[in-house]
Amino acid sequence: MAFAGPWLAAGCGGSLAPVQSAPQVPPASFALCQAAAGSTLLELGVQEGGPFNLVTANGNLYYALGNGNSSTEAIMSLPLSGGPPVTLAMAEGYQLWLDGQAVDTAAVDDRLWQVPLGGGDATLIADGNTTGPPNYNVATAQAFDGTNFYWDLRPQNGTPFWNLWQISVAGGVAQKLADLPIPTGPNVNWTMLGTSAYGVLVAYENFPQVGAYLVPPGGGTPQVLPSPPLAGSHADNALLGISPTEVLWTTDGVDPVTGGNLITLRLTDVAGPGGPTVREFWPDHPANFTPDGVYSWSGGDDGSWLISGFEPFDDGATHGSLWLVDADGNGRRLGCDPNVGDGPGIVTAALATPTAIYAVVGSSAGSLFDDRIVQLGR
Repeated sequence: MAFAGPWLAAGCGGSLAPVQSAPQVPPASFALCQAAAGSTLLELGVQEGGPFNLVTANGNLYYALGNGNSSTEAIMSLPLSGGPPVTLAMAEGYQLWLDGQAVDTAAVDDRLWQVPLGGGDATLIADGNTTGPPNYNVATAQAFDGTNFYWDLRPQNGTPFWNLWQISVAGGVAQKLADLPIPTGPNVNWTMLGTSAYGVLVAYENFPQVGAYLVPPGGGTPQVLPSPPLAGSHADNALLGISPTEVLWTTDGVDPVTGGNLITLRLTDVAGPGGPTVREFWPDHPANFTPDGVYSWSGGDDGSWLISGFEPFDDGATHGSLWLVDADGNGRRLGCDPNVGDGPGIVTAALATPTAIYAVVGSSAGSLFDDRIVQLGR
């Protein structure tokens, strides 16, 4: 996605290319990457835009497919027991949620659409009327809790502002929940929203810094949450992922002893026993693994995380990989892309279920990616 304007800069939490110095430990055996390739459920092929969100119900996997042109974007269903994908409706679907017997979908605006799980026309079920003409404001992050649809609102041009809105899918008009503080420094280039009983969690990145707010249920003054310390001249903070009550961050700096990369992961926890806290997470992650982009996802209610990034192996190449890290910081490599084109592949979507992990893996194919949906053992 790309947006014009002096304050709103396009971005996905940093570079998609691996930023990694010479490994400080020998690379792992390539056989471990090959063994973690998973089972391919569907070859999506080379395309401009792969799925960024997965949901599952009734034995099917649901995803959006398209190239950024709304006339060619579709909500798809893939039987997990086997068989070809089915087109449910032509609709944009950057974000997907499940709502009873329907898939709810939103693009980069304040409109929520609903598609029956059995297929049928997409129905507009909420329209905030705050984006688009005449001001062309944009909503770059959305959340849906089954009752209310939420979005952050920002301008593409003009005087900077930033606020959080909601609208009930049962009817009514959009309500502004809070004016969000505009961070100092560079432009905000990436935001994510999460909802829970504690309120709406708003996380942002204005590279090389990050931050988060908690907006009370029903609206009110945002609480500034603890986040990683300000990065120095040789370090960058990045937003990796969000769950209903946690935000995952990474700091990429320089090891003062070895001169190599020093990567620190941290969690902001809204539901800490003494209130919101920030703490280090997965301190013993492999030295050769570089978490990258915003490609990390909650692993479920158990506090685990799916963290993707890049790893060098002893075949002499760097590969995209996916790790499952439990709440205590114990990590296990779940997936690895053995293919290498012009560069390592990336994981653009991942979904954790109690028995399996489903992921969209994009192998490098020039300026595009050759995507496939894989199943990985949990």
